[in-house]
Amino acid sequence: MMFNIKSHSVLFASKCAALCVLAAFCAVLSTFAHRMGAMYNFPYGLVIALLLVTLSACFARMLCGMFGFILHAIVCCSVVWMIALGWFRIFGAFRGVLVAVGFGADNLPWIAQNAGYFWLYGIIIVHVVLLFIPNKFFVISDAK
Repeated sequence: MMFNIKSHSVLFASKCAALCVLAAFCAVLSTFAHRMGAMYNFPYGLVIALLLVTLSACFARMLCGMFGFILHAIVCCSVVWMIALGWFRIFGAFRGVLVAVGFGADNLPWIAQNAGYFWLYGIIIVHVVLLFIPNKFFVISDAK
């Protein structure tokens, strides 16, 4: 088999580079998805976005240990906060507001007004919670 590569035989630097790409991809995709359903008081997009970040952070911790997990947290949170602060407008992309925070309107549901806050602080809380889970949950014991 040509593509039968075990994860332990790949260089640690390539694993970390792949995790950085995964973290950036999850951050962008989840930022687009976090507001789905918030207008109708059913924020399924926020749940999906936080679940996607949680799964990719768990994968990062399983693949590269604590270093990979912290690298994932830094890249993921940095990309999300750069999108929220509008730093990508320099490159001509993301002309609109993708993470709406700090507004109040009488005709919008409460969750629609605060979904941005839940998203921005939720990714930090997810990483902090996963930081304190013991390593034995992230190790496959029967691996050869």
